[in-house]
Amino acid sequence: MTFMRLLYSVIALACVVCLWAIFVFPRPSKQLSQRVSIASAYEDLGFVYSGDRTNVTLRVTNPTEKPIEISRFIASCTCTRVEPDSMTLSPRETKEVLLTIAFPKNDSPEFSAAVQPVCNSVQLQPFLFVAKKRSAPIEVTPPLIRIREPLIVDESIPPIEASIHLVSDVKKITPEIDEAIGDVEVVRGFEKDGKDKATVRLSLKPISRRGPFSCGIRLNVQCENAPDYSTVIAVEAKVTDGVEVFPESLNLGAMDVGAMQDTVVTFSPNADFLGAEGPSSIEVESIGKGKVRLTAVCSETGQVHGVVKYWFRVKGKQAIAEQSIAIYGRVTE
Repeated sequence: MTFMRLLYSVIALACVVCLWAIFVFPRPSKQLSQRVSIASAYEDLGFVYSGDRTNVTLRVTNPTEKPIEISRFIASCTCTRVEPDSMTLSPRETKEVLLTIAFPKNDSPEFSAAVQPVCNSVQLQPFLFVAKKRSAPIEVTPPLIRIREPLIVDESIPPIEASIHLVSDVKKITPEIDEAIGDVEVVRGFEKDGKDKATVRLSLKPISRRGPFSCGIRLNVQCENAPDYSTVIAVEAKVTDGVEVFPESLNLGAMDVGAMQDTVVTFSPNADFLGAEGPSSIEVESIGKGKVRLTAVCSETGQVHGVVKYWFRVKGKQAIAEQSIAIYGRVTE
């Protein structure tokens, strides 16, 4: 009898604990879970390529009669970016959220992640997406073509090449480039070991302005038994008129009246110095191959500023190149 009483007491205590937990602990509110709804809470992205990017648009709706503030979106993977990262929804309002997904470059054949809106510190129903990953059908070497030798303004540029290794069955590769930049050709072939390969040949047109130059070659790839693929080869170069002058500007600082200050300016050894002009307070003298001496004569107080222009002729070129150097300083008594 004592055992039965003890058993009944334990059962009664368990019931009390359960009822207390039900009424005291917060339960997921059905109203809260319905505060924000996503048009589609699950999406299969199908086949994607490792290292590729894709965008997914979510339609987020506030089905209530009160404004709702989404303080943030929690992404389960750092490869997923959410824009905007917060928002306020008016009653019955629907807004779009853009997900940018960069699929990791790893050996995993499948990919899955989730994005979860947070409202009043409560995580609501997440949006789930999955995909099956493929290796990229081509590998480009190098992905960035950096032309190390400075290009000359308005001069022809030697063709540039990049190698393409075809990982899977590729049906066609079509390059795209701005017609004003040049032409692109893709040549297919086979190596001795039987692996299919291709070469991208880029012919740039003469560039008419000095400074940094960059362009991109997009390769659109059609595969036999896989989705289409595209990648970009970047090209970077520096364009000059054949003369590099150093320094490009000169700060004389503070000088006394009657003082003289010399500065040696160097330029490309493949150019012949023809002459210069500038303020009367600046004297210019050639002192040897690739060197010019500037002498600032401080005859009166005030600010010293001006531009000295140089003229050069690059070896083998008929055109005359022009460079300049800005000079500034201050003369005091």
